[in-house]
Amino acid sequence: MRRKKLQTGFTISETLLSVFLIGSAATIVGATMPVASVSKSKAMYTTLAANYAQKQIEQIKVLEYGNLTPARLLEAKLIDSVTPISGTTYAMTTVDSEVSGNIARLLPSGTATLTVTQPNTELKQVEINISWSERGKARSYKVGTLVANL
Repeated sequence: MRRKKLQTGFTISETLLSVFLIGSAATIVGATMPVASVSKSKAMYTTLAANYAQKQIEQIKVLEYGNLTPARLLEAKLIDSVTPISGTTYAMTTVDSEVSGNIARLLPSGTATLTVTQPNTELKQVEINISWSERGKARSYKVGTLVANL
């Protein structure tokens, strides 16, 4: 009587299926890497802009209502010049603050402006607008606060 040999191992179809599944998984992971990289840089630049703007707003709050003049803002290293670029909007792109750094160095093609308006006699509105270029697209971040004459 002949005995049948017990064979162990994988069939060719099982091997091909596993190679296909591993190849598919590698392709999917590889395809998501560029998207993740773009999302990471966008988040990083937005975070840098938000941190910069928030630090500038905190410095403005320290100045208080009476000191929100172009001369005092320049003295506090919050604007580039006492000459407005339009109306009550001042450039703050090249100012190099110990607290916040320089926006032109933090962000690609980074620029920043500070606008001070007075909605009524006891209130000033301060807005900071930060712009930069990322992968050929213009991006911006805007933040503002109100400073009251207390």
